Amino acid sequence: RELLEGRPVLLMLQVIQAPGREYDFFHYVVLDGFDPDGKLVRVQFGDRKLRWLNFDRLENAWQGGGRAQIIIEPKDPAADGLRAAVVLEDQGEYAAAADAYRRILTDHPGSVVAWTNLGNAHVHLGEKATAEERRTQFQRSAALLNLEAEIRQAVAELEAADENAKSVATEQLQLAESVRDSITTAYENGGRPLIDVLDAQRNYRETYSLYISTRAAYSRALYRYYAAVGQRLNADE
Repeated sequence: RELLEGRPVLLMLQVIQAPGREYDFFHYVVLDGFDPDGKLVRVQFGDRKLRWLNFDRLENAWQGGGRAQIIIEPKDPAADGLRAAVVLEDQGEYAAAADAYRRILTDHPGSVVAWTNLGNAHVHLGEKATAEERRTQFQRSAALLNLEAEIRQAVAELEAADENAKSVATEQLQLAESVRDSITTAYENGGRPLIDVLDAQRNYRETYSLYISTRAAYSRALYRYYAAVGQRLNADE
């Protein structure tokens, strides 16, 4: 979703895993493009070379990094108004600053900074009761913002995990199974050597293992989504 809306995403990948040696190595990569037809993402590793990769190639390394990601939020639409109000506050114009913060909150009721600064302005004006009320409103607003962010993150992870699992199941796993079966049949008819059968079987096992991993990732994402929205996960899901 972030890529479709033109915002880059940073993923933390586990590049090296050395159990018992304390030598795990992690690296951030930037995803800044998405090709929905080819199901490819554009990845920058920091070497100034752009690469288009199937996301499946990053999945295991990303999972090793705890599926950590950094999402670039768009510019705060209230930023310019906040700067102007802060200038008034710095100049001691607390009543004018309070009015400015209230105007900002009319258009942007979720602005945590505006709620906080409005409470501070009321304190400077000697309106402690009003400041306490604003503090309560701020805490409520902050809690809602955190919940909304958590739900958005959970939805994005669930959609990505679902798409990834479906892609592996409907494309890669079916292809690996078809290749394995056709090569096995050819071998039984004397048309292919045994080594080809073994390679096809190994490829199928690896693809099936990837399929299991994507299903597990989907289950974890589904659990996080239900936890975020405060619902119980049914056993048949």
